[in-house]
Amino acid sequence: MARKYADALALLGSLLNVHESQPDRKTPILAYPDYAAIDFSGLDPFHETLKRAEACGAVQCEFEKSRLRRGHLRRVRLLDSASLYGFLNRAPLGNETDLAAQRIRKVIPDMAAKWVGSLATKMISAWTVRKPWQGLSLFDLEEAVHLFRLLSAISMRSESSAIVSPRAFSVKVTGDSKAFDRHRTRIARLLKVSPLGEEKVDDDDFLFDRIGIAGWPDPVLIRGNYRLEKNGSLVDLAACRPFGTVSLEDAAFLVCEQPPYVLSIENKTTFNVYARTIDDGSLVVFTGGYPSRAVQAVLNRFAATVTAPWFHWGDIDAGGARIFRYIEKNILAPRGLELRPHLMTPHLAETYGVSAAPEPSLKSLASSESKISDLAAYLSAGLPRHLEQEFIEPSPPTP
Repeated sequence: MARKYADALALLGSLLNVHESQPDRKTPILAYPDYAAIDFSGLDPFHETLKRAEACGAVQCEFEKSRLRRGHLRRVRLLDSASLYGFLNRAPLGNETDLAAQRIRKVIPDMAAKWVGSLATKMISAWTVRKPWQGLSLFDLEEAVHLFRLLSAISMRSESSAIVSPRAFSVKVTGDSKAFDRHRTRIARLLKVSPLGEEKVDDDDFLFDRIGIAGWPDPVLIRGNYRLEKNGSLVDLAACRPFGTVSLEDAAFLVCEQPPYVLSIENKTTFNVYARTIDDGSLVVFTGGYPSRAVQAVLNRFAATVTAPWFHWGDIDAGGARIFRYIEKNILAPRGLELRPHLMTPHLAETYGVSAAPEPSLKSLASSESKISDLAAYLSAGLPRHLEQEFIEPSPPTP
């Protein structure tokens, strides 16, 4: 149903909006008055404005033919967009978007990744036909400038960049301490489809932690026979029961006796139960969902020194499968180590799990050589069931 207008300038502006958003349109561009919303005192000004626009050749006013509605407009037709721009004292959208494009390009440094410039091109293309992009319109130019300053700075960071808080990063890049917070969801959405988001990560905190825009990571919970060798000193943490903790800064100084196996556990409750009830000399690390920068540092350190079999125990759902794959692909595979799932099987899900919708996005993982591919195939189609770790009694893997 066609939209109606009680304000003459809004009606005229809508004609240009359609003209700009549909530049190749062949059919007439029309707008309709909303007499039900116009009070009696506003009728004359409404008509006078439209008559003046018609007098300059911008529009054609078409009136009702019925005797009962004589003098009422039926609709207004756009005749000449250039005349209407002049009548409304409005710059053509092309001029505005050209200026906006220049402003955006100016804040993207040469060192920024190419994908940032590609996103800017997509935004300007949307604005050219008066469509919003990522919730931002041409009228949000200042916010768009902040967004592309932030994206540019992020694209030049790496996983080895120093940790910086979101507020400090925002001030340094934009001069506005809250700009990052305002654009956080938007940035996360864009990063997930950028080269920085190769994994299908559904955890925004992990995404930003990975590039060091986060609070300081929590210490890592570890149960096993390990110690710190730092600056000529030795701190034996094997006596820490049920587990000890290691900070990000100390991860590089970890030394471990060869355990019968290494097990990473996604869920904190499950880790606590396992660490307290199964004391078999194994090395057990709590990942807390997607591994933080600190957890990754610990896992990388052990992967470089421990040759025992590696296992991971997570929830049986899409997130659990992706966390397994992340550790497998980014931490163990580069060192030639194999990661095997523990208590993560379709049989357990069918026996103890709850009904869930299939996750088609796991199909690529299902067709990969990953050790989690069978579970991914089960979760990606049909009538899968999900299972949280807490519902399974802990038991050790068989190396």
